[in-house]
Amino acid sequence: MSPVTTACLRWENSAPISEAFDDIYFSSEDGLEESKYVFLEGNDLEDRWANWSTPGSKYFTVIETGFGTGLNFLATWDLWDQTAPSDCQLHYVSVEKYPMRGEDILLALNKWPHLADKLTLLLQSYPLSLPGIHRIILNEGRVHLTLMWGDALSSFTNFSGKADAWFLDGFAPSKNPDMWTDLLYEQMARLSGSNTTLSTFTAASRVRKGLIAAGFSIKKRKGYKYKREMLVGNFTPQELPNSHTSTQLCAQQSPWFINRSNDAQKPKTAVVIGGGIAGTTSAYALSRNGFKVELIEREGKLANSASGNPTGVLFTKLNPEFSLQNYFYQQSYLHAIRHMRDLSSQTRAAEVLQWQQCGLLQLSFSEKESRLQEQILASGKWPEEVALPVTAQQASDLSGVPQSSGGLFLPQSGWVDPASLCEALLYKNSNIRIRCNQHALSLSRDKSGQWHVFDKQKQLIASADIVIIANSTDALHFPQSAHLPLKSIRGQISLVPATKASAKLKTLVNYDGYTAPDRNGYHCIGATFHPKENCTKVRASDHLANLDQLNRACPELYKMLNAAQSLENIKGRTAFRCQTPDYLPLVGPLPQFESFTQDYAGLRTGRLKEKYPTGHFYPGLYINTAYGSRGLTSAPLCSEILLSHITGEPQAIENDVVNALHPARFIIRNLKRRLV
Repeated sequence: MSPVTTACLRWENSAPISEAFDDIYFSSEDGLEESKYVFLEGNDLEDRWANWSTPGSKYFTVIETGFGTGLNFLATWDLWDQTAPSDCQLHYVSVEKYPMRGEDILLALNKWPHLADKLTLLLQSYPLSLPGIHRIILNEGRVHLTLMWGDALSSFTNFSGKADAWFLDGFAPSKNPDMWTDLLYEQMARLSGSNTTLSTFTAASRVRKGLIAAGFSIKKRKGYKYKREMLVGNFTPQELPNSHTSTQLCAQQSPWFINRSNDAQKPKTAVVIGGGIAGTTSAYALSRNGFKVELIEREGKLANSASGNPTGVLFTKLNPEFSLQNYFYQQSYLHAIRHMRDLSSQTRAAEVLQWQQCGLLQLSFSEKESRLQEQILASGKWPEEVALPVTAQQASDLSGVPQSSGGLFLPQSGWVDPASLCEALLYKNSNIRIRCNQHALSLSRDKSGQWHVFDKQKQLIASADIVIIANSTDALHFPQSAHLPLKSIRGQISLVPATKASAKLKTLVNYDGYTAPDRNGYHCIGATFHPKENCTKVRASDHLANLDQLNRACPELYKMLNAAQSLENIKGRTAFRCQTPDYLPLVGPLPQFESFTQDYAGLRTGRLKEKYPTGHFYPGLYINTAYGSRGLTSAPLCSEILLSHITGEPQAIENDVVNALHPARFIIRNLKRRLV
């Protein structure tokens, strides 16, 4: 998981050439016209979009092999704006093993002024050179760009989505044979449907034969300008014995994560239960996808429980070792930063959103932390745009207060007012209706497929096609989700009055706890962690614990605060984090517990070679919860993952991570351990 290698280029006639493959990215004569001819016309996109009726799907997915300069993407986006229905979404998925630097893309594409605005938006959100999937949302959700930095075969093998059109644009087969293999064509077939088309500049015989063998009907077409021929085609699906379209799969194919429960009719309305970070990000993602949403909150205002702290920290805990958990939080962090920048650029949301990308100083405050930071730097995983090593003097200069130790500086991090974020996500959003003081306690689904939400008196609160449960441990009140292993963790923050000296703090400071810069005359310092307590009162002992952590890590800042403090002047807030045993959220469809324990009973005795049915889930019922203390960082990406579960759009992260968050995972683990 080290940073990916960026493209090494040379330039001829203002056109980039790959040094690794000794091949051009596009024609030096007119690369844009070539791109339009080969890929846009080759897949008949203008006519398909201009005459598109959308009774079922409202999104169109292009998958590309070889992002390169991004020219194909910008040309596709430009045509989409001109011809596609205004209420539809373009999903553009592209893989690149050697991504170009942003400045090189700008140099390559600035010759087409009419694409300049789109190029600027792309480069503003262009991801860092870190491996994995990066989801970029453009044009207020009308365009989704999913970039996969890494090898094409391994990337597609671990990806979910269905292509409506394929752009095969790797370097020539003679130059880059790894991009043109039978195994890759097999993955293309898995990611294709009955209406999928493809086009490519090459007419090589082995490419044509390989695509035909994978299930594509291929024909030759006149190539661009002086090129004699190119290939176009469409997918002709056939049922294969071991395909994921089968309802009986072996255990290695994880059938319990495959949801066949939803009706063919696409949902249009949704109820989201919970008005915190999880609920509001879910409602925002759904509304941007055209859903009419009712947001149900039991309290009198949004963000009143665990999301109600006045200051939250947007950061990630770096780790030198790879695990799915570490990778998920890394990708969530990068996505959350893009999400906050995107919100800040929207005039409507910016009116109420309060956040500052002030950076975070991770102090090397102990021998253990110093060793960990040395391992992080030695791993080579993190570019300086994510984590920069600093000395004690540099840490002092960055933070504005004296520091006795150095550490790592995370320039992308910042503080967020969670309540303002919840408000910004819903502010002046005509697709979302907010209903506070409504305590949802039971759910039922009628024969027509509509879900109904009821209160304690069995009075109907709301009805919709789908329901998303996003109300922390209150999810355990519903029989459908009562089996989930949710636990409540008590935490307390301390709001300490700022002094003239402490007000100089410019960055977040992180250690065993954290301290935020002065906001409205107070520093937010936190937070305690008490798994087995349910006391709701603010306690002096917790204030002392928060201050003691600060004193051990940053004694100078502690002195600046403590000189004029007494416990009577310190305010505080207690809340309860919702967490799972593996410290990962629950995101996805809700499994039917009794069906799972019956269908997969063979797992109790290790019968892994048997065939098992795909999972039985409650149709139209989903959950998005259990963020612990990382909701600000995790919720934006998780809401994209949830949306893909609901609509079938391309997933925002790799399949193994999606499965690691899946609500069915604990039933399967407990069956294997003979605990259920």
